[in-house]
Amino acid sequence: MNSNVEELLRRIPLYNKYGKDFPQETLNRFQIPEFKLPVLKPINELLDPWYQECDNITKVCQMHDSSSKKFDQWYKDQYMSKKPPGMVGNILLSPSKKDNS
Repeated sequence: MNSNVEELLRRIPLYNKYGKDFPQETLNRFQIPEFKLPVLKPINELLDPWYQECDNITKVCQMHDSSSKKFDQWYKDQYMSKKPPGMVGNILLSPSKKDNS
């Protein structure tokens, strides 16, 4: 089997991927033009708007949470304070029988 492989390889012509005249003539090096990226702003300047937006969002969330507390306090002061104690404290008020003793 080795002889078959050798015969097959001998039939394939050899070639140089750099061309026929490679060792005598060297290839020219391809020059790629240099490109430059624009200078970035400092990280603090880039992230400051994000920090401000996050701060605004947290403030709005806190205002939303506190608004329900304000409503609960107003409801308690304006409406529930005028109700009888049995309705406010979730206590069942039942009429009691008079003792005739």
